[in-house]
Amino acid sequence: MAAISENLLKNLETLLDHLPESLPDTPACSEYERLDPLTFTVETEHIERYNGDEPQALCWVLGTIFHADNEWIITERGERICSLIPILKTYFSKYPKNPHILQWITNFINALKIFYAKNDIILPNLDDGPHGLVVVRKVAALALGGNGKLKRKCEASDSEDEDLKDPKNPEKDESVVFGPSSPLALLKNKYAIKSKSGTKKGRPADKIISQLSIKLWDRKLKKQFWACIGVFEGCRTINAGNAQKDRVTQHAVDCRYIEPSLKKLVSDTSAAASLGAALQSRDTTPAITKSSSQTTISSSLSRSSSIASAPSAKKSKFEHDFTKAGQEALQKQLDFDIMKLICVCGLVPRILDQKEWKEFMAHANAKYKPTPSDKFEKSIIPNEAQHIHKKVLDILKGETNLSISFDGNTTRKPQSIYTIHVTTKERDSYFFKGVERSDEHHTAEWVAEQLREASASTVANEIGPFRFALACSDSTGNTKKGRRIFHSEYPTIIDTGDCCHHFQLSIKDIKKLSEFKQMISILKKSNAFFSRSTISSTALRHAREDAGITGGGLVKIGKTRFATHYSSLIAFRRCNDTIKKLVSEGKAKPKDKDIRELYNNRIHMAEIETLLDAYIEIVDPLARSL
Repeated sequence: MAAISENLLKNLETLLDHLPESLPDTPACSEYERLDPLTFTVETEHIERYNGDEPQALCWVLGTIFHADNEWIITERGERICSLIPILKTYFSKYPKNPHILQWITNFINALKIFYAKNDIILPNLDDGPHGLVVVRKVAALALGGNGKLKRKCEASDSEDEDLKDPKNPEKDESVVFGPSSPLALLKNKYAIKSKSGTKKGRPADKIISQLSIKLWDRKLKKQFWACIGVFEGCRTINAGNAQKDRVTQHAVDCRYIEPSLKKLVSDTSAAASLGAALQSRDTTPAITKSSSQTTISSSLSRSSSIASAPSAKKSKFEHDFTKAGQEALQKQLDFDIMKLICVCGLVPRILDQKEWKEFMAHANAKYKPTPSDKFEKSIIPNEAQHIHKKVLDILKGETNLSISFDGNTTRKPQSIYTIHVTTKERDSYFFKGVERSDEHHTAEWVAEQLREASASTVANEIGPFRFALACSDSTGNTKKGRRIFHSEYPTIIDTGDCCHHFQLSIKDIKKLSEFKQMISILKKSNAFFSRSTISSTALRHAREDAGITGGGLVKIGKTRFATHYSSLIAFRRCNDTIKKLVSEGKAKPKDKDIRELYNNRIHMAEIETLLDAYIEIVDPLARSL
């Protein structure tokens, strides 16, 4: 173990000493200021976080310095970063056989090797030994699909080389194998990356699949996998079996590790393969015209859904329906209509796999062959989304004075999702982009980067920031600062907060006034009582019907809805007389003492009603403006 640690430290020191001169040499504001051998310590709170395991805490601290949780970042060279070596030697002397420190150093060495390869730098002479990389290749060139030559070669032993080969095609499987602790965490040490060279027999490779995925061979399981081409940059998508075009394109559209040019290729290919595009190609009327400012995507979809396949001039419509072309047109039309039921009406896709659905479609039209739900989820809906997005781009690239708005939300999964909308000067709003980045910190710079990409339309490169006049969002710390950064880069784009959020904050402050505290408390208790007592809630519903009161019953206070107390108080005022009658007649018996005394004390109730009217009068203009 001591020999291994000395070998690793020696290699790490060599790599740090030979970092390229293009990096700054120990700048004044060093990223690695904490790497001072005289003052560096692992704080007690970090050690307690790992139940007293100091080596694990050390690895975590070093990982935060070099951003190892996302992508290893090397920003400088020189004395400060080289101070890492004496720090590691100190902890090695204290914990000579600790596997966590060995693992971290191996990861960092592999990250440095990849850094050298990506920057076309020849590796210095290293003593990898039996624990280093089996083969070192220019992985950055592989990630881009290039044919990069080796900057430095290491010969693998015969036994290792045999493990890497596909037993079915041993002569075909020239492989790139990553060491036991590759910083490409998902590849780890068990995959071989199959070379694209080899026999040309069989079906020709699909252009999309070959550009967007790589084949992997699991040496232990003896199974084939495929991975996104962005795996070299940090993508975590690895799936068993052969790469299927639908699955590859569905992932590639939203993968942040793929080049914009490849994303555009995927987007255009998916849009061309959509049902909407196939149906509209038979329509003689343009799907979107510039003459009407009210043109929307929904109207375009409506036109597509009404298109029937044009019968041949030599055949009647009746005859055409029995031809193969007619049956294919029927299949596409019904699939398109079912897709709209899923996306617009919320039809659960799994229903399409049920026996009852298949019987229903067989009775409705025996010529239709039910399409399984997974095809809708993995192919039809994603392709249609790209088709619609392309049409949105066609509209927006002809507009000026556009407004871009964005907001973040968290789903129940939970996932952090940012949505971006673009609004024209005619006040037509279009959903432009959804960004799921749950593994990233949503800082102000991150927000600004999303605005840059959306305004520049990186995928299509057709809109451009010059078409935008305003950026709008709520005024939380990161979004407000992100808008300011964006405005500083594009001064012609006005930075503005969302007025609805400001109105909501005003309503929230009014609700906190001491004058309304008791009234709000009574409202909550009344809502809680009637929501839990089925007898009382039923009696209230019948009493409202007998009194001819319309507009619904009591409304609960929500957690995220704007002006939720206002809506609840409006409903409470509408039902208050009925509730007083039920309590006086004994049909509703609140258990809370304050509620019982309130409804039995006319003076107190009159005071509450006065406060209720005052709150509604004050908040009403703000709530109606939302």
